[in-house]
Amino acid sequence: MFIASIALCVSIILGSNLSAQTKVQDHQNSPEFDCIEVSDEFQVVVRPSDRYSYSVTVDDELEPYCTNYIRNKTLFVAIDRKAVPKETKKLYAGKGGKVAILKVVVGIPALRAVNLSGKAVMSVEGDMTSERTGITLTENSSLRGLDLASGEVSIKMEGKSSASVSIDSPVINVSSTGSSSLTLRQSSRELILEPSRSSHLNVSGEMEKVEITSAGSSETVLSGKGKLVNITGSNSSKVNAIDFECSDAIVSLANSAVAQEAAEDTLKVKLEGGSKLYFKGQPLFDIVRIAGSSLLPYTEMK
Repeated sequence: MFIASIALCVSIILGSNLSAQTKVQDHQNSPEFDCIEVSDEFQVVVRPSDRYSYSVTVDDELEPYCTNYIRNKTLFVAIDRKAVPKETKKLYAGKGGKVAILKVVVGIPALRAVNLSGKAVMSVEGDMTSERTGITLTENSSLRGLDLASGEVSIKMEGKSSASVSIDSPVINVSSTGSSSLTLRQSSRELILEPSRSSHLNVSGEMEKVEITSAGSSETVLSGKGKLVNITGSNSSKVNAIDFECSDAIVSLANSAVAQEAAEDTLKVKLEGGSKLYFKGQPLFDIVRIAGSSLLPYTEMK
């Protein structure tokens, strides 16, 4: 009985080891690429390097359905889920199913673009540079740890995607929708934020000019310092710029939008459709129009 128990334990251990077997596709000194496009549930690690390289680690069962290649200076990595047999899919189904090991490690000198979808997760270890960078996140994908210096940056977020990044760039353009979430630490000359639906933006740093066009039930929190903030809000969107120190502000709100700001010198205001603007300090007001709306000191905010 005792021997049988030992045999059973050994069998379980060996079985668990076998279930974790993977295959590694290693591509050292690969062709040049500066764009990464990954879907599915891959865990992606990017490191700055003088050489171009990447490796892909995949479960044995999923390796035949993994595609990875470089085309037009873009690294593509994905699992062809439609081609995976039902028997293999069952191995990963339910609470007791296997957790797929899907990993990509990348070494590149510069990062021009990132496109993540599915449940792909990318983390960046080290500072990256580029002349121009585009970041697109959709579905449940996420990006962490990116510290980027670039000539111009655009960020597009959809679905339930999320990101936490630091960027130094003259111009940064952010568009977010769905229930996406972005934490952005930045330094820029011009920052353009376009949140919609129920997306959430938390932005901090120094910038000369900020333009925020908010819609839906989106929420934007802005902190730091600059010269001008221009806020256009509609629907039930919220913009909190009370901790953003600036000289001048232009605020136009409609359809129950709410904003908070802290301009020190001038405040130009247009409020309609049950909107509310809370202000801090004693700026010089330029009232364009206030119709069925409220302009209130921040101290009266409930």
